[in-house]
Amino acid sequence: MAIQPNKHLINVSEYYQLDRDYLFSKKKRVELIEGEIVEMTPMGSRHAAVVTRVMDRFLPLQASQKALTRIQLPICLSVYSEPEPDITLVNYQSDFYREGHPQPKNIYLIVEVSDTSIFQDRHVKLPLYAQYAISEVWLIDLNENVIETYREPFFQRYQIKKEYRTDQTLSPQAFPDLTIDVNDLL
Repeated sequence: MAIQPNKHLINVSEYYQLDRDYLFSKKKRVELIEGEIVEMTPMGSRHAAVVTRVMDRFLPLQASQKALTRIQLPICLSVYSEPEPDITLVNYQSDFYREGHPQPKNIYLIVEVSDTSIFQDRHVKLPLYAQYAISEVWLIDLNENVIETYREPFFQRYQIKKEYRTDQTLSPQAFPDLTIDVNDLL
């Protein structure tokens, strides 16, 4: 009978200590997901362009101090999880979260742009965001040219999923007056 080895899960403090000790290659991007260090996939030019387009559409919210747009920066979900979503729309704070990364209560929306990372985003990160009650997530699937929106988290699932394709518009639920044309993102 085969015995599964025990995993040693690390917490956020240990994660940062490993980084200070230079155990991570500076060329590799990693994030902490449920106590495990996960290597992030490289970002292609289309992925980068879509991240920039989404950021551009959210800038009016930042200019009016209604929200901050954070690009590929950590969020603190728990002592064992500090993922780095492509885009996070968070409560505006004048110190720009100098004292600590945004927590679920601070987050309006997470946007993940997916091409090679689609499996990880859909089957690992999406349930994680639901588990920590992130109210809304957009998954921009570059392979299928569709934006999937997820709302109403319940345990590790979202109760409402909608798909948006070209020639449609969508809005963050926290900012329904901000209308975004899907064509402008894809």
